[in-house]
Amino acid sequence: MKKSKLFIITISVMIAILVIIFAFFSIPWLLIYGGIWLSPDPPKPQTTSAEFPFELIYTLDGKRITINDVYVCKYDGIDIDEGQGKHIEWESYIKSSNSENLVLLVDDKKQIICDIGSPEYYMGDPEYYETYQIDDIVPNLILIEDYGDITSSHDLSEEEMKNYKIELISWRLSKPIKNTFK
Repeated sequence: MKKSKLFIITISVMIAILVIIFAFFSIPWLLIYGGIWLSPDPPKPQTTSAEFPFELIYTLDGKRITINDVYVCKYDGIDIDEGQGKHIEWESYIKSSNSENLVLLVDDKKQIICDIGSPEYYMGDPEYYETYQIDDIVPNLILIEDYGDITSSHDLSEEEMKNYKIELISWRLSKPIKNTFK
């Protein structure tokens, strides 16, 4: 009888210690999330979707390639995270491919994409301008390497552009809209 009481007390103490440790690490995050969740929503955009035509001319292996397409941006609601708090979530894609990225080259486990801007920029999101203070954008080539469990990406250097024989020649990007947020 005494052994069973000692066993129950030991198990109860171990469970209590685990609960205290769990509470110690999780309660601060729950309080942060609760505070963010209770904070007011950011103002919603009056214009919730728009299309932005663009033209990009580049060379790949000496061949001149022209892309005429449309960048589509849509309001996707409000999201919450501990880094940004409550913020507007945007969806964007290239119209012809329905892809998030403008892919210029696929080579084994590597891709070169062209960043033509973000939906926050094009849709006139004031948070974007407040954070980045950018009035005009320039396309940027990015190398994405997929190693299975790990994916890395970085801006393409001049040397990498020469190695991949890729060069941006010219571009025409749409201007952002004037949007109202209420």
